[in-house]
Amino acid sequence: MHLLTSCFRATYRAETPFVMPHDFGGVVAAVVARALLRVGCATRPACGGVCADPVHCSVGRLLAPPLPRSGGHPLLRGRTSPISPLLPLVPEPRRFVVPAGATFDVGLRVMGPLPDGEAALLVHAFETVPNLDQGPDLGRVTLVSLTSDGLRNAPILLAPESAPSRRVDVTFITPAWIEEDAKVDPALEFRTLFRAIYRRLGVVAVLFGELDDDFEGAFDALDRAAESVRVSERVTRIARWQRRDLARGVRVPRMGILGAVRFEGTLAPFVPYLRAAEVLHVGKLAGEGLGRLRCAFD
Repeated sequence: MHLLTSCFRATYRAETPFVMPHDFGGVVAAVVARALLRVGCATRPACGGVCADPVHCSVGRLLAPPLPRSGGHPLLRGRTSPISPLLPLVPEPRRFVVPAGATFDVGLRVMGPLPDGEAALLVHAFETVPNLDQGPDLGRVTLVSLTSDGLRNAPILLAPESAPSRRVDVTFITPAWIEEDAKVDPALEFRTLFRAIYRRLGVVAVLFGELDDDFEGAFDALDRAAESVRVSERVTRIARWQRRDLARGVRVPRMGILGAVRFEGTLAPFVPYLRAAEVLHVGKLAGEGLGRLRCAFD
């Protein structure tokens, strides 16, 4: 698998109080999307829900690049709409009031190569965010600082670690919408987690990077090995909430697993995949910041 990612972290100051909603990742994604359309859309007025020229428009490529027109990979079977290469990086969801004058941090990871022109567009978008559309005063904000977290266009490497462990604590920072048999089960088994990670990495690589034969050929053996990794401790719960869809004027349901699980067993083959999942998230709606996890190996 060959995939490049870039990361930006911004600190804002709240000029008016606003409520930090439970689904702050979705707010960040929507605000950045609007800012990109405002500063960089190739047409005036800006395109509506669908980009008129997604192949040549930098904003279109950042928000919703087109799916491959031919030779679609089996991992894309059934997918009819593109996914955004932008991943909001937000803390654990909780609803609280951010007072005027307080600062808060948000991040954004870009999957796939990021040319200079598109990087400049993202910086400009961050600089021109006027508010978060939250609260009676719309949560007006001012940018304090913007940094690039690490090298731009850094590769994700599925490489083994020198001292593999037999125990890992997986903490879900934001709810992980991982389904098995169309259900989200807080009693998450390692095999279910691995399958979700493997599919996520494969889809992202097909859309924004390259997928080699080694990645695809490794699944069967890894899937069998995942059965022997057991849960030794678990403190998890299902988070449920609703997100406002301003375009349709409705509230849409959201859910995911929060908490931590300790897995024990032969973990060496899975360490590269778990490390990659820390960067790319896992499960549904990663574009709203869901499925962000952290792995602590012993």
